[in-house]
Amino acid sequence: VTSNGFFNLTAGTFTGSTGTLKLAGGFPNNTTIFNIAVAAAFTAPQLLHLNTSVGDCLQDVHTLDVPTTLTLNDVHLQGLSGCYYPYFTAATGDTITINGNLTQTTGGVNGNWILKGNLSVGASAVGGTATITMDGAGNQTYSGAATGSTGKLVINKASGTVTDAGAGYLTVASFSLLQGSFTAPATTFKLNGPYVHNSTIFNIASGTTFTAPQLLHLNTTAGDCGIDSHLLDVPTTLTLNDVQLQGIANCYIPYFTVAAGDTITISGNLTHTTGGINGNWILK
Repeated sequence: VTSNGFFNLTAGTFTGSTGTLKLAGGFPNNTTIFNIAVAAAFTAPQLLHLNTSVGDCLQDVHTLDVPTTLTLNDVHLQGLSGCYYPYFTAATGDTITINGNLTQTTGGVNGNWILKGNLSVGASAVGGTATITMDGAGNQTYSGAATGSTGKLVINKASGTVTDAGAGYLTVASFSLLQGSFTAPATTFKLNGPYVHNSTIFNIASGTTFTAPQLLHLNTTAGDCGIDSHLLDVPTTLTLNDVQLQGIANCYIPYFTVAAGDTITISGNLTHTTGGINGNWILK
């Protein structure tokens, strides 16, 4: 089923097909394009494909408003560019759980998303402030591109691993490994923000397994006109390969800061292009 307008379930029951429910309209700025009311019953299709376009030259938010939580199967985010790509946004206070795969081909993503399957980020994906938590019971993969980015990535797995599907690149707003095993892309793992003042942008919890990329590229922006610290919090020690620090100026360029009591060892090269640096680093 393809709709060139909104999907709005205010009451009653809707059962999705074994195929695709596609929203393909052009919408005005900051529009709720997908709405499920509390009293309604929604059974998800196999694929929800959001293929919407912005209606003006503003950075549009296309909102999904659900009754606190909603479980979907596969989701494909494919915003069409006018002046800007739309940002697909789970409404404040809502969580969307994806039992299958999340494909972010184009456009941005905001809000709270839980992912049980695999993540694919296309070359024209434009990031966002979303928190995407990968917590599936089995092994999960991600696929990125040399360009293109997604939101904040959180790994919180009681079992299974998260590994690269083979592209060698991934760009996220920030990274947090709370539980489980994560293998970074073989070539470049890039963090590009943006962040609020004094944020932890890279967090590895004790008891987890982190396999470093060839290059960790911190390419972040200060979130306000204060002197920001962008914190790296690791389990006492962490060994990386190459590291590039490349803060982007807002009013100030951020300071990349190893948390108090932690040490980061760099087995390869440290390239300090822009921004400041604090904390304890060992360079081989």
